[in-house]
Amino acid sequence: MKKLNFRNAIKADPEFEGNPDLDSPEFKIQFVKVLEKLRLSPEVEDLSLKSNWIKAKQLNQLAEILSNHHELQDLDLSYNRLAPESVSAIKKIINEHPKLKIVYLDFNDLTDEFIAALIKGNSEEFNQRLRTVKISLSNNNFLTAKSIEDTRNKLTTRSRLTMLVGNQIKDDLDTEYREKIWAQDEQASNLGRSVSSPGQAIASEMIQAASAFFTPLKDASATSPNGKSSNQDKREGFEECKESGQNNLESDFSKSLKIQTMNPKNP
Repeated sequence: MKKLNFRNAIKADPEFEGNPDLDSPEFKIQFVKVLEKLRLSPEVEDLSLKSNWIKAKQLNQLAEILSNHHELQDLDLSYNRLAPESVSAIKKIINEHPKLKIVYLDFNDLTDEFIAALIKGNSEEFNQRLRTVKISLSNNNFLTAKSIEDTRNKLTTRSRLTMLVGNQIKDDLDTEYREKIWAQDEQASNLGRSVSSPGQAIASEMIQAASAFFTPLKDASATSPNGKSSNQDKREGFEECKESGQNNLESDFSKSLKIQTMNPKNP
């Protein structure tokens, strides 16, 4: 698989204070160089743009470049600065890449507004396309019961699962639904203790550490994407699980929960 890794491609001088703004000359030049390299690699299948301070404007530029990259299967946009207005670019990328299997949007401080824009106002054809792509939304903010319920029939089972992990679930959940989510957490913990291989056991512990369903994350925008923070354990756990390829564990986790655990109306 042809891979391109632009992780932490946007770098600031050690004495630079504040967050890089990709509209400023210093950082805009760096981002343009990334786009140019990407333009020359239309055969790329696995693309990582993690931790590059990308906002909606830059994502729109990226989506235009990627229009000619028909082999794209894996796109990592985690640890950036995406916002609800970036959803149109995400939809464009999904729509134009039939081979796309997964998009990582973790640690972007996304909210319910983004979720609503992603799954509403679409053609039935596009909604069918959404069901074929795993969209990982773990460790964002303010995902409520409504946003979870709204995605129940719009995204794949594994997408709904990763949407829960590490997010802040507001207190507007009714008691029955809250108990079901707590049961999921316990079931995940039990699964972690019962896995057979050492690698899966390590990954399950990290998934468990990252699954603080009712614990709010601190403001992600106040932390450098490649810096340290009080949520470092969650971040490192997520990274280790993802990069060590423990997809089988997540698949087993998903199967064990079943779709009905996501729906408070089911018995």
